Amino acid sequence: MKILKYSILFIILYILSTAITYSSVRLICAKSLSFTYSESYNKPLRIQHKSALGLMLNIFICNTFVCIFSIVGGFCIGRIIVILLPIINGIYLGFVLSKIPEEYVSRAIVYGILPHGIFETIALGISWSIGYTVANCETWSCFKKVLTQNRRYLIMTFILLIVAAFIEAYITPRLIELYLLHRSVH
Repeated sequence: MKILKYSILFIILYILSTAITYSSVRLICAKSLSFTYSESYNKPLRIQHKSALGLMLNIFICNTFVCIFSIVGGFCIGRIIVILLPIINGIYLGFVLSKIPEEYVSRAIVYGILPHGIFETIALGISWSIGYTVANCETWSCFKKVLTQNRRYLIMTFILLIVAAFIEAYITPRLIELYLLHRSVH
């Protein structure tokens, strides 16, 4: 139960970091004359990828690495790294979103992030929680015991990462293409 509570707290921290960064960059850049958007945002865009399966595997491996780093980092470095990871991820996402023209941000979230992001964020939240929990361990045997006690969450994280990678590689590009196709028709 502790893992679920921590997961919710870390997900909230992640979302708040994203929102604060997005708002801050928008506010700062709104006052700057050097912040302009390319005309390419107004042109139709064709999403291209060589291999959806290769993309899916790449996404899965990268996200799995982040989750493993969150857990092992909690054990090796301590809680501070686990607290910083959702903040850093949120800052990154907020910065990326701030570079999208304001009128397209909500659509970018709905079509480009939300479909896979729901699963990915929950998986990250669980791994951050386990990392936070193993930070109490001072021995390898304690670390293994905590992982064993939370193996259902580890399995759930693994499954969520597979689902998120599948959606991000196969479904998200199609949703973006459909949106852009619909936009270019109107």
